Formats: sequence, C-alpha cells, structure tokens
Amino acid sequence: MELELEGDLDLNGFLGISDQVRNGFQQVRITFKVKADASEDQITDLVQAAQKYSPVFDIFTKPVPVFARIEIK
Repeated sequence: MELELEGDLDLNGFLGISDQVRNGFQQVRITFKVKADASEDQITDLVQAAQKYSPVFDIFTKPVPVFARIEIK
C-alpha cells in the first residue's frame, strides 16, 4: 500500500499576509494505491480499516489539543 497526500495551502495565511485565511491546509486529499492479490471488496475493507485505526488519519480528521512550551537552554 502506498499513500499519496496532497493539500491546498493558501500562503496568505501561512505568511501572515491575511488574517482572513487559515494558516494551515484548507483541504487534504489522500489516495490509497493498493497492489494486492485481493478482491476490490477486500481492498475497500482494508482501506476502511486503515482509516478507522490509523493515528495519522485520526489526527487529520479530528481536533487534537496541542500544547506548546518554551525550553531555553
């Protein structure tokens, strides 16, 4: 299985040019590229399981609290 991710990022938000634009990605698209000796239904089940249990997919699709700290050395 290979994953291809692409997304839309408006640099006006990222660079602080506009506060009307989100700093992060507006949308992320994932393409699952699967090479397997399996039926289409089996591959679909596998991709659905990957989405259900993947911590990376979870962090992209649900809000996650983020705490930042400064450590000066």
